[in-house]
Amino acid sequence: MQAYQGYYENGQFTPVGCVKLPRHARAILVIADDVQPSVQDNENSKRLAALGEFFSAVAASDEDVPEFERVKLTREVNL
Repeated sequence: MQAYQGYYENGQFTPVGCVKLPRHARAILVIADDVQPSVQDNENSKRLAALGEFFSAVAASDEDVPEFERVKLTREVNL
């Protein structure tokens, strides 16, 4: 018997690390009692915190924030 750690989310089990199993292997999934946040939730939290820090730094700065012209990247432009 082998054991693998991973996360169950949206109907899929995602193992941590590389897992090689034979085709049609019989398996038993045991759910741990300590529910941990998913890796994606953790990454999203880090990104949101970084954006919050960025906007706080911009708001606290006494420098002018430059205005940028809006650009549509899907339209053709002749230069």
